[in-house]
Amino acid sequence: MPVRYFPAVSSAQLGVTHRTGYGGKVPVYRYRITVAGALGEVGREVLADLEITGDGGDTVLTGDLDEAALYGVLNRLLVLGVELVELKRSPALDGLTRGE
Repeated sequence: MPVRYFPAVSSAQLGVTHRTGYGGKVPVYRYRITVAGALGEVGREVLADLEITGDGGDTVLTGDLDEAALYGVLNRLLVLGVELVELKRSPALDGLTRGE
C-alpha cells in the first residue's frame, strides 16, 4: 500500500483571519489527542504541524485547531491506521478565532 504524504500546515499558515462562508468567526481550540503506541518516522512527518510528545506507551498530539483542521488531523490518523485513545478540547491559549 503506498504511503500518502500530507504536508505540514500550521494555524499561522492557514491565516487566523480566514473568512468563512457565512461571514462569522470560527473558534479555534487547543486539542490534546492521545493515540496508542509510538509514532514512526512517517507518522511524525505526517503530523509535524502538531506538537508530538510521548506519554508512557502512548503518543500525545497537541495543537490549536478549528473544526476543519481537527477533522483533517483525525483523517490523517485514520489513514495511518493509528488507534485514537482520547481527545480533549480546551480554549486556545490566546483566544484565537478565524474570520471576521
